[in-house]
Amino acid sequence: MLMEVRFAPPGQRQKQIDRAEQFLDIIEKDREYPFEFVCFKITGFRPKGEVGQRLIKGDELADDLRVFIWKLAGQMAQQAGGQNEEFYTTKQLARKLGVSTKTIDRWRRRGLKFRKLVFADKRKRISYPRAALDKFLSEHPVFAAKAGKFTRMSREQLRSVIERAGQLSRQTQLSRRQIIRQIAKETGKGEETIRCALLKYQKSNPDKATAIRKLKGRLETAEAAEIDRLHRQGAGVTELMSKFDRSKSSIFRVLKQRRIQGLLAKKIEFVHSVEFAGENAQEEITGPRGVLEILDKRLMPSRPAELDRERIDDLKNAPVLNRQQEQDLFRRYNYLKYRAAEVREQIRKGQTHSAYLDEVEKCLAEAETIKELIIRANLRLVVSIAGRHTITGANIADLVSIGNVSLMRAVEKFDYTRGFRFSTYASWAISKDFARRLPGERIRAGRTVGAQAEIGEQQAASQTDIAAVERARSDLIQTIKNNLDRREQFVIINHFGLEGTLVRKNKKTLKQIGDDLGVGKERVRQIELVALQKLRQTLSPEQFDLLIG
Repeated sequence: MLMEVRFAPPGQRQKQIDRAEQFLDIIEKDREYPFEFVCFKITGFRPKGEVGQRLIKGDELADDLRVFIWKLAGQMAQQAGGQNEEFYTTKQLARKLGVSTKTIDRWRRRGLKFRKLVFADKRKRISYPRAALDKFLSEHPVFAAKAGKFTRMSREQLRSVIERAGQLSRQTQLSRRQIIRQIAKETGKGEETIRCALLKYQKSNPDKATAIRKLKGRLETAEAAEIDRLHRQGAGVTELMSKFDRSKSSIFRVLKQRRIQGLLAKKIEFVHSVEFAGENAQEEITGPRGVLEILDKRLMPSRPAELDRERIDDLKNAPVLNRQQEQDLFRRYNYLKYRAAEVREQIRKGQTHSAYLDEVEKCLAEAETIKELIIRANLRLVVSIAGRHTITGANIADLVSIGNVSLMRAVEKFDYTRGFRFSTYASWAISKDFARRLPGERIRAGRTVGAQAEIGEQQAASQTDIAAVERARSDLIQTIKNNLDRREQFVIINHFGLEGTLVRKNKKTLKQIGDDLGVGKERVRQIELVALQKLRQTLSPEQFDLLIG
């Protein structure tokens, strides 16, 4: 809408600001408003088609209108000296009422009307009309009362607050929040005032503020990441409170924030179907467990990569999914990811209630279960294709490892709505990856280690932007370290040669890695596949290709 009204005459735009402010006053947060009605209230025009029928929730509409008014007011900034009514800048208003500028900003978000004016120094500043201020305070007497009681702390009062905070920190087990609340109650000051005063003192006097042990500022990113990592490894909240000297609420807040960041960063791709948007889609697609209960998991290995030479022969005769079972699984798999993406959009808009987080995680977890089941049912296909490529001299275990990665990608890309069998698509994808990788492997195996080989590789590497590739690989390694545990990191980094250079990659075979870790080769392949499944959720396609290419 803003793009459409930006070209309207100035007088018309001012009317639209006034209408938007009037409309903002009467919005009910629990109601839904058609976009056609909103557009008509502000501009006087009615959009046609499906766009006009779209419903907007009241709370979202209020937020959007504030942004609309903010941006349009910036375009309409007028000279401060040409106004007929009295205006206050944010600093002037804060000084007049004896409150902080942050309080004025919060009032503006609560509905205090404003304008943007150009002052003598040619700078635009937010300004508040006297009439708008009087109306706001009359409608919010609680804010007015708090403003009347607000007084700045004297140096003596600040010294007393700091001494009291140190005393409570040394002599009690109160949390940071409880200490601030106790001091606010004793002094009659606001809790935010006490918190800001103590933080300001600690920053300006770090050597003298050690006594206020529990009064810390915002957690650093690295510290928050460490809390999240330890919690994932089984550390309890009480243990984290003690280790990082934080309150229970702080730990829970960090864990939730990291949880939100992880969900927003997660890559969710799915094959869309028109039936997903149906009214009863969720009940029809995910209601009965159906095929998930029919399939006997005991006929499959407990993990996708749990293969040895005996099991390879057994898998050739293992049962496979019939066409209907396959369709049901892929349908459910893609709908769950579609549903997760839909709910995640609500989180992205600020709806961070735990129920939304739980639903996204539940959908993704069940989708992973289905994906693993599909992979298990098609491992015999990987083994069959790998067996046909052993004539190249490649090891069957390495071929199965390559084929597993290809199978994982095929599950994510397969369009079940076309009616084809998955085995047809997966066979093509696996064979293509073998054809792409095996010739290079044969050439490298046939070369002797000498100066000519090294020079040839250096000449090939020089044709690319080495610095850019190295930066991309450095980012890839950091992503791996952030998302995998230490053993998974060791397997991925060493098997794919990420610690070497572009010319000489320090790759290790599965057996060599197993010897380093003190486990068998098959166990290493299990760890590798689990790690790759995790990375497929976080790496971009370019990063994943850089890893396995």
